[in-house]
Amino acid sequence: MQPRELLKVATVNIIAVFIGLLITEKISEKTGFANVLKSPIRAIRFREHRPNIDEYKRPDANYMRYVDSLEQKNYRLRTDENGYILPSGALPKITSTILFLGGSTTECLFVDEDKRLSYLVAKKLSNSTTKARSLNAGVSGNNSMHSLNTLINKGLSSKPDIIVMMHNVNDLSVLLRTRGNYWSENKFMVDESRSLIYEIKPQMVDFARLNFPVTYKGIAISRSILTLAKDKIFARFFAPNKDVIAPEYASNVYLTAQNKIKIRSEFRRSLERFVYFVKSSGSTPVLMTQMNRFTDSPPKFLLIHMEEGLSEYGFTYAEFRDIYNEFNTIIRTVANEQGILLIDLAKKIPQDKEFIYDGVHLNNKGSILASDIVAKQLKPLLIASATKSQPVDSINQD
Repeated sequence: MQPRELLKVATVNIIAVFIGLLITEKISEKTGFANVLKSPIRAIRFREHRPNIDEYKRPDANYMRYVDSLEQKNYRLRTDENGYILPSGALPKITSTILFLGGSTTECLFVDEDKRLSYLVAKKLSNSTTKARSLNAGVSGNNSMHSLNTLINKGLSSKPDIIVMMHNVNDLSVLLRTRGNYWSENKFMVDESRSLIYEIKPQMVDFARLNFPVTYKGIAISRSILTLAKDKIFARFFAPNKDVIAPEYASNVYLTAQNKIKIRSEFRRSLERFVYFVKSSGSTPVLMTQMNRFTDSPPKFLLIHMEEGLSEYGFTYAEFRDIYNEFNTIIRTVANEQGILLIDLAKKIPQDKEFIYDGVHLNNKGSILASDIVAKQLKPLLIASATKSQPVDSINQD
């Protein structure tokens, strides 16, 4: 078929689809579906992994541009009926449960599942008398407020003896962009699905996704192929745009001293809320600082990656590094003031690629080292909690 004929066929098909969509919209208006679209519903955003999944995640080429010690391969991701990442280390008779809350650094997505931090901790703490299981509730992008929501609405139902939380960079990312407001409804929060409350606004795409899943999936795949073709095949025909335009939600106002005070204060309050809820529930709270490679002289790939994003929001890498380190200091301070255990991974994990593959994420070797540190420090707490608890039947089998 000649190019002209192909173009003609494509045009006819596009027009037919467009007419079909118009007809569908008119039908939806008559049936009342359109009225549903005009009635948004406010909801709490619950960020968790879907229950009972078994799939593989592979870092793509773009992700690999900003790492230096990560193997590009498939990493298995399984979850139980409650959305916790498996394996859990559960044994036939459990004496203690440890709940891990956090973002991607707790999730350990690109770590072999038998080497993930939370699983190894439970495994290393289990012996002939202590049967420990871990519940990994880490989700990429979660900040401490998301984890607090997870704790209240899901985590406490498992009656964990110990609840460990590690947050820093995700909270900092949000608070820097919003200048100290977890509840902001700006475009960044909505686009990145990080707002705490959001409006459900069903559109025709939702109707198609639910009623015509095969067609919807096919369109999604086609779009991915076209995007790849544009980036890989046709990129050389277009001159690069040297003028970087900040997103609509970017702030062009540099951080003020007042901004910094508010950002630090909000993070501190969030940690204190976590400690309060855990203590009031009868569990033992534990805070962890976040390991990182944000040194005075970071690897070139990391510095470039950081500066690409940070410049759009009115602050430099040095300023980010300083506030990040302050956040770890706040974690230490809150733990000390609240009289709870602090696990200082920021001080105990070396800041090099042998253990961390980018700015904050552990590789296999780093996860193993972190599990040794965490297990050693949790052991006294686990022994204390085991003496007060009776074994319960396992609900999370590996």
